[in-house]
Amino acid sequence: MHHSLHISIVQSPVVWENPQKAIKELEILLLEELREETDLIIFCEMFTTGFSMNTTGMGEPMDGPCIKWMKNWQLRNCAVCGSLIIFENHQYFNRFVFVHPDGKIDHYDKAHLFNLANEGEYYTAGKSRTLIDYRSWKIMPFICYDLRFPVWLRNTEEAELMILVAQFPERRRTGLYFTASCQGHRKCVLRGRCQCSGPRWERHDLQR
Repeated sequence: MHHSLHISIVQSPVVWENPQKAIKELEILLLEELREETDLIIFCEMFTTGFSMNTTGMGEPMDGPCIKWMKNWQLRNCAVCGSLIIFENHQYFNRFVFVHPDGKIDHYDKAHLFNLANEGEYYTAGKSRTLIDYRSWKIMPFICYDLRFPVWLRNTEEAELMILVAQFPERRRTGLYFTASCQGHRKCVLRGRCQCSGPRWERHDLQR
């Protein structure tokens, strides 16, 4: 059993609708900052495109280039996760993808779409939550607007770490911190959040 979990949170500014350039910039950042042992690298919501409604132009399948790039990090014996625009079964999803070091993939589709930005017109909402087992830690992911629905975030499955990735610009960053700190998940031991603003690199060493 792993009693500790070393997490690196990447919050670099997102490159708008240019996945190739976004990945190149992330690679440079990772090479600069990834000096210590890390179990999990967390990217923000739609980290390769920005919060885009251009689903037909930016969506990719689960064996697409961005997923393949995430799998490459298994060579460092760490997991990587973040949300991307995924095309599957003739539908588009804002999907949180968690790639294990052995290449296994878990995913969660954003359930509460941000219709003030017309997200619901372009994406299909997810219908179920996901509990990820990683190095004996029980991890439950969420995406951005899910945070506004406390019943959905209620920890009924004994999750030890809840991860919320978001696309919050700098001007709304304080609101996210306040909201995240006010959630009363009594059974949840730890919470993590990742957004596209703030310090571009954060490291957290979690202990049970």
